[in-house]
Amino acid sequence: MAGWDVPKHSAELASAALPQLSGNYLRTSLWRAAGLRIGDRARIMGPLFITSTSGADWRKLVRFGADTFITGPLRIDAGAEVLVGDRVHIGHDVFLVTVDHEIGASAERCGASLTSPIVIGDGAWLSSRCVVLPGVTIGGGSIVAAGAVVTHDVPPDTLVGVPARVLRSLEDAPLSQRRRLQAQANADEPQADTDPAQANADKSCSPALRALS
Repeated sequence: MAGWDVPKHSAELASAALPQLSGNYLRTSLWRAAGLRIGDRARIMGPLFITSTSGADWRKLVRFGADTFITGPLRIDAGAEVLVGDRVHIGHDVFLVTVDHEIGASAERCGASLTSPIVIGDGAWLSSRCVVLPGVTIGGGSIVAAGAVVTHDVPPDTLVGVPARVLRSLEDAPLSQRRRLQAQANADEPQADTDPAQANADKSCSPALRALS
């Protein structure tokens, strides 16, 4: 079949079929044999998927440095270069995206493709489920926290992320809901012959009280 990259697709299938964090040497060797540029002692420990735009040679675009660890799954959209340095650690379900689109007219908002390279500096750590968008350089020694979407360059030795924020207090819940939860907590209280210390411990562990805390 024209356009069917047998070594690449074989490596993708095998890397997905092997158990996560097992068969690392075999998985890495298959990707090397397929033409992936990967440094000494680097390890691919889970599924790796690489797509590229029509006519682009992913073998010339994607490179991993020495002693780099890819937990996987890792998805790379290689419309431009993706250069990963030495001693980089990449967590679960990370996306490296080099392809963007212009905003088109109302009839079709997704316009022409645009590509920009991604560079990950030595010693960086990309935590699970982060997304690196086109044109971003992540400086050496930096950390991208889990779930972060990186849209701009990250200076060296910097932590970036998206920590959870408080939306509202549960004290704002309707009075009827709070009364129902309190009634459930009271029903869970131990009988009178129970040791007082144990009674307090049981009450503190009540699911209803946890919901109100």
